[in-house]
Amino acid sequence: MSKKCIKCNDLCPDGISCDFCGSFMHSDCVGLSRAEVQCLRQKQRRIPFYCEDCDIVKLVKSLKDQIQRLSNEIANIKKEVSPVSSIDKTLSEDDIINEIMERQQKAVNIIVYNLPESGKETSTERANDDADKCINIIKKKTPNVTIVKCSRLGKPNKDRPRLIKLQLPSADQVLQVLKSYKVENNIYLNQDLTIKQRNYTYNNRTEFRSRKAKGENDIVLKYSNGMPKIVKKNLSQPSSQ
Repeated sequence: MSKKCIKCNDLCPDGISCDFCGSFMHSDCVGLSRAEVQCLRQKQRRIPFYCEDCDIVKLVKSLKDQIQRLSNEIANIKKEVSPVSSIDKTLSEDDIINEIMERQQKAVNIIVYNLPESGKETSTERANDDADKCINIIKKKTPNVTIVKCSRLGKPNKDRPRLIKLQLPSADQVLQVLKSYKVENNIYLNQDLTIKQRNYTYNNRTEFRSRKAKGENDIVLKYSNGMPKIVKKNLSQPSSQ
């Protein structure tokens, strides 16, 4: 039975076969050089060949992308903790991995500040009331966003309303909401941060206020993915601070 090239669908009697799926293809169709073809046609070759459509190739590429993202996150974490304390400077690999996992879990959450406690009678009614109010707040600017879960944090406090944690379907929806939301009625939205992220944010804001108080007026706080960083002011544009 004559085999056909999976690229051009023409007959491929002397083509190259994929070592994973067994499909045949012309060397020209997959861009192999003459030297590469000679190596692959050796009877006892040790170099495998995988076509670009194979799941294993896609998996390797996906793993490479994930490794790169994790490497970037590790680099960012190291930058964040480096100026803090001598204890944080000695973070182990396990600490960094745990921090990354916690950040990934919190990436789909939003924290709501200053939303008054519900006056409904039962806990279920209060929870539903909170969810309805949060949906109304979010949908003003982002109507396509949905809420997976809504819950108050901590025990009731007569002096101030408890925080609310919203869980959304994805981190992309979280960023969409935070970018579009404008503060109304003193109700604030923020990312759900880890302890290290909160410490990093607090330290940067404290340092910023201290440097401003000492007369350093050419700096601003620039936010990237919800995290503040002190940068020199662009004098060609008005500051938002």
